[in-house]
Amino acid sequence: MTTSRHVPFRGFDPHGEVVIARRRLPHWRQIGVAYFITFRLADSVPQPLLRQWRDKRTIWLRWHPPPWHTDEQREYEKRFLERMQEWLDAGMGACHMRRSDVRAQVELCLLQFDGKRYDIDAFVLMPNHVHAVIKPTLGYDLSTLLQGIKGISANRCNKMLGSKSTFRMDESYDHIVRDAKELAVFRNYIAGNPAKAGLRADEYSLQLRNVLMPCLRHLPALSMLADRIVCATRSDIQKHRRLPSVVLFFNGEIMQCDRLNVGALMMPRRVQRFARGFGF
Repeated sequence: MTTSRHVPFRGFDPHGEVVIARRRLPHWRQIGVAYFITFRLADSVPQPLLRQWRDKRTIWLRWHPPPWHTDEQREYEKRFLERMQEWLDAGMGACHMRRSDVRAQVELCLLQFDGKRYDIDAFVLMPNHVHAVIKPTLGYDLSTLLQGIKGISANRCNKMLGSKSTFRMDESYDHIVRDAKELAVFRNYIAGNPAKAGLRADEYSLQLRNVLMPCLRHLPALSMLADRIVCATRSDIQKHRRLPSVVLFFNGEIMQCDRLNVGALMMPRRVQRFARGFGF
């Protein structure tokens, strides 16, 4: 589903102030950015596997203390985060969120303050974990927001299940969305996660809301590259199809719409070169 609400998207600013907090996982914070987050049920990864994973990660972090360069960030993600995602998709543990009534409670908690304290661009509720792209509203801290979402949903789900055991792992994974290209990558990952895990339609909940849009006021010089710049949704392409040259921000990418063929979307080299300087 999509919403009529559009929220300016701003990628990671390498020259801006960054706060790095550390528990078991490193957490980077920057004002005004969006995050890709993952939180999981307490039994989603067997303890022997988890201990092995943590031991290897501890050794790696000892040799690679943050802040990291881009190549170190990529190596960390490949070695540890992608491995964890594979284990989660294997569907280990009780997988309580395979039940639609349990997922409904989690979804209610996830969306309770959407559009007020935060904006959720996309999410998927899997049987034993949750992925989402979320942008906190100014003045709200991501960790505090997630603590509230997870705490309330855990209490409700435990009551429904008649259980007093730990429902979720306390700590979540979060990653600052670097740019519009990475936003598209995370949207695609969320959209494809159920099929990758081999789930039936009644075993997950998915919403692709496409709330976040590139903030054009931060890209004034792009106006020199085309006759008009628009924040594009699919309907906007038809609306502006007769303009000679239109730079479109569509699905997290910069593209140009040919006035003679609305389906011929491409990214001209001059736009491509220029856009790199703005993190696209």
